[in-house]
Amino acid sequence: PATAVFFFFFGFTAPSDGLRLLPGLAAAGLDTALGLLAERDEALCHAQGNLAWKRAFLSGFSGLVLVCDSRRRVVRGNAPLTHRAGADPAGMTCHAALHGRGEPCPWCPADEVLAGHMAAMEIQSPLDGRYFAMTSAPLALPGQETLMLTLLTDVTERNMAVARLKSLNR
Repeated sequence: PATAVFFFFFGFTAPSDGLRLLPGLAAAGLDTALGLLAERDEALCHAQGNLAWKRAFLSGFSGLVLVCDSRRRVVRGNAPLTHRAGADPAGMTCHAALHGRGEPCPWCPADEVLAGHMAAMEIQSPLDGRYFAMTSAPLALPGQETLMLTLLTDVTERNMAVARLKSLNR
């Protein structure tokens, strides 16, 4: 069997030749353990990168971001959604958080999105009459049901400017 050799400093007492042999660690077992530690470190770096990306996206996107489950309950949302809903929207229905509605919106693409398709449309919110460009896509996370990621950008000012231009060109 192979033996692993470690060098220690800072007060570690070793035999006179400076080496201490640690019997019982086979080279293959040590290699496996070091490989597992390297994989764990790589996975941790990857997870930290994903978390940094998510934080940057959620804080950098000025529109509304929400993730809903199949029951149309908000699982996650960004700060603008919290402001619009008037409270932390987690657990609220999406139609209540976004539009103050007591029932699902007639234009809701949840069935289509949860079946694996993307949907994009422009809507007018019954809450305040503002127009939003809305894109919804399935969000498949490991070990969880498929969720619906929805991004909404307020396009009210753009629509008003287009309407003004059209009225001037008549």
